[in-house]
Amino acid sequence: MEWIRRPVWSDAVAAAVKEVNRRLAARVSTDPGIRFVDLTGEVLSLDYVDTLYFNPAFYQKIQPRVIAEITALSKPESN
Repeated sequence: MEWIRRPVWSDAVAAAVKEVNRRLAARVSTDPGIRFVDLTGEVLSLDYVDTLYFNPAFYQKIQPRVIAEITALSKPESN
C-alpha cells in the first residue's frame, strides 16, 4: 500500500468487508436467480485507488471470472 494512503486505511476495513460479504451471501442464498461471487481473495492492496474504489486494471483482472459467473447463471441447471 502506498505510504500516502496508509494513515486513512484501517485494518477494520477488511473485517467490515468480510462481514458485509457474509451477510450478502446469506441474504441471496435462497434465490436461484442471484449468484454471490466473493472476489476479496483476488484483491491486492495495489488494486485500490482508495479505500472504496478499484483501479481499472483490477476490473480487467476480474473480468474473465465475472463473465464466467454470468454465463453459468444464464445456463439452465442440470439435474
